[in-house]
Amino acid sequence: MRPAYAAAAALVALTACSSTGTATPGSAPVAQTAQINVAGTGTSSALGQVVSSNLGQSSAVEAAPDAVFAALVDAYQQLGIPMSMKDDARRRAGNIGLKARRQVGKIPMRFAVDCGEDISGPKADSYEVTLSIESSVVAGDAAGTSTLGTVVSGSGRPVSVSGSDVNCSSKGEIERSIQKAVRAKLGLR
Repeated sequence: MRPAYAAAAALVALTACSSTGTATPGSAPVAQTAQINVAGTGTSSALGQVVSSNLGQSSAVEAAPDAVFAALVDAYQQLGIPMSMKDDARRRAGNIGLKARRQVGKIPMRFAVDCGEDISGPKADSYEVTLSIESSVVAGDAAGTSTLGTVVSGSGRPVSVSGSDVNCSSKGEIERSIQKAVRAKLGLR
């Protein structure tokens, strides 16, 4: 294997191992073809497929979609997550561009997102984090059932010094907390 291909293959292997999301239960990973340009040759080569998981979490709920959506709106309030968008017709709710420090609602930021670490610990503890939290409810296959899904993404930046934004990947705690609060409101386990 030529050095350029070996380095690219190693990079693809590392990328494939560093997934930033949680696969949704019952969903298959998304396959993507990795293409590299070989420096100085004017050619490119396909290295095969890199598998990345779908972002977010979803779960089946044994309740009608309208009831699940009402419980979802209540869950945001209960968790202290302000809603900047609510679409009753499409059963979508969330907050796009929520700026937070140290915690999002009642959830400590270090458990909500991973923005990396430095010598003082998780950067999420000290960064200003901008989050996108989107939840939706869709009718399930069987009558009286629904699927509740939540996707969280974000970026963070240092507060006390200048610096660039860094990607912050969800640790799944916001999604789990929303699902748990919805199920509790509906009297489900």
